[in-house]
Amino acid sequence: MTLATTAAPTATNPAAEQATADQPAIPADQIPNPEFGVLADEATIERTVEALRGKGYAVHVVDDGAAAKELILGLLPEGAEVGQGASTTLDQIGVSDALEHSGRFDAVRATTR
Repeated sequence: MTLATTAAPTATNPAAEQATADQPAIPADQIPNPEFGVLADEATIERTVEALRGKGYAVHVVDDGAAAKELILGLLPEGAEVGQGASTTLDQIGVSDALEHSGRFDAVRATTR
């Protein structure tokens, strides 16, 4: 899945300008390693997808958080018992909230917080 948070533009992080309305830029001083704020190029994504599929993983690549949320929730059957670890990404794109509050799923994490 292709999801990235971008940093504020800096001389060492030109990709930081790629922030969007649903993925706002994070100030560079808040990213432990500014290199993590740089989006992967298509060749890197494709190599990663091929390597994961080669090991038997189901891989889905999406363009943004909204598409990721739609995909994730669409893969889960109504009434499914769902467990998830703490994830800032899932929180930010609204998956955690949908799992815990939509009434569509039996969210294990909601009972253990």
